[in-house]
Amino acid sequence: MRSSIESEVQNLLQTTAKLTYGPEGIAQLEAVVTTVLRQATDNGIILTDAETGAGKFTVSAGAREDQAASDVASRKYNGLSFEYTRAGAIHDVTVHGIIQNV
Repeated sequence: MRSSIESEVQNLLQTTAKLTYGPEGIAQLEAVVTTVLRQATDNGIILTDAETGAGKFTVSAGAREDQAASDVASRKYNGLSFEYTRAGAIHDVTVHGIIQNV
């Protein structure tokens, strides 16, 4: 997960002429992380909600105004975060059965 997010964020930075330090640029960063988490949901890494089928994850992106002035001045964005619930996996199974004689 970490590797995919890092790779996709780096790809955005390299392929975008200017990633603005404002709502548009921050939304692009948020969209990249959301896309990676959706792919992880599709691949069975993130748990899905039984009712909606959506992945159990959130992505948060703070506004420019919420960032430290020193970060804005140095063009560093620290406002992006995510949280998800792992789907987990089954590694051991016990099956119980009843056999009846006729």
